[in-house]
Amino acid sequence: MSVTGCCHQSIIQFAETAYREIKYENDNLYGVYGGLHISPFEDWDPKYDDLVLSLGKYGFEKIGCNHCTGILCAKKFISAGYPVVKGSAQNRSKDKAYLGNGDKIGFGIEV
Repeated sequence: MSVTGCCHQSIIQFAETAYREIKYENDNLYGVYGGLHISPFEDWDPKYDDLVLSLGKYGFEKIGCNHCTGILCAKKFISAGYPVVKGSAQNRSKDKAYLGNGDKIGFGIEV
């Protein structure tokens, strides 16, 4: 399980480092949580389509993303079949596509 903070360095670079340096043989990366900083202003660039496709390499079982990931990006992850934990869109959160204010995510245990 990895926490990104606001992942300015790119979720792919972040995941690749974890995949290469700390994963066990025949394991996938279990989960990631944080702002993935892909399209925080909903300004989709076609190069992000490759990023969406590339994320599948890591086999995440649970993806918890929030505000700076971008709603559009979270929806593209969902459309691609990635296990994105959706939010409630409560407490002034903008959309259910990602986790927002007051939402919970559990890794290894149910919350």
